[in-house]
Amino acid sequence: KPTAYGDAADCILSDSLGWLLARYPLLMAAGELEGGAEVRDKYEAYVKGGGHLLITAGNLAKFPEGLAGIHVEGDRKHFGAGESVEVGETRLVEENPFDVYPLVFPKSAQVRAEISGVPVAVEMPYGEGRITVLTSPFGVGVKVARGVAEALAEEVENQVDKSLARPYPLLNH
Repeated sequence: KPTAYGDAADCILSDSLGWLLARYPLLMAAGELEGGAEVRDKYEAYVKGGGHLLITAGNLAKFPEGLAGIHVEGDRKHFGAGESVEVGETRLVEENPFDVYPLVFPKSAQVRAEISGVPVAVEMPYGEGRITVLTSPFGVGVKVARGVAEALAEEVENQVDKSLARPYPLLNH
């Protein structure tokens, strides 16, 4: 959605140096990462130093042995549109079908959101910072494979001075 305040985020690459990452209070791994031990170690150092890392299970799965003791284990579980996600005392209804990965995490982690007892958001202190993992592959709903290219072509029509089309909207939780 457009705001009256302009841009609210910087986009930096996953190979940015640690000192640059440390300048940000929140780091969100928004695109698909290559993974690997180097990026994992850099993200763990960022969090230990006081940063807050937000990452999806799709990216977490790319790190050898996970991240800070949290790792993906098992196959995706599918939920349909209209499912209710509990976020504390609040219930959010998901408008789109979505998948989640099962996570293994230390006892110091807390489930922040769940659906039918299945965690969809987990947060854990680590060093001076914290890690939040969304258990969906990349934070968006899944598309029904009915000719995805044709469906996207219909949905993605941008107009001047209007909000951009969102063929892959973020999940509500």
